[in-house]
Amino acid sequence: MTSPAHDFVDRWKASVADRNVDGLESIVTGDVVFRSPVVHAPTVGRGPTTLLLAAVLEVLGELEYTHVYVEEPHGVTLQFVASVQADDGRRLDVEGVDVFGLDHEGRVESLTVMLRPLSAVQAVGARMREQLGLQGSPGTS
Repeated sequence: MTSPAHDFVDRWKASVADRNVDGLESIVTGDVVFRSPVVHAPTVGRGPTTLLLAAVLEVLGELEYTHVYVEEPHGVTLQFVASVQADDGRRLDVEGVDVFGLDHEGRVESLTVMLRPLSAVQAVGARMREQLGLQGSPGTS
């Protein structure tokens, strides 16, 4: 028998691989808190978080999870690599981690994303603002 945390990992990775926004939305709680490396204030709620996750799937190139860390019963960290297009047209490599806090059913209560290097973070911020139709600096949302 697998745990809710391990079931979550399988569902999350499958939804990301399939670019299935509905699948991602189905495994976040209504009051999820999402902390992004390119937005100063946390995003709260299923709708706003789903909107940002959909944009992330458009902005990042093929995302590959390289390591999975599970801290039973409610903690999961997924390490990944991806790419993003810089303003000058180059593809930049992105490394990051998604840190999840899960509820007792294995749904996301909190998600914190960390990225590196700085040039990739800046490019992700610029592409996210374009994708969401926003103007201004990354910390203004």
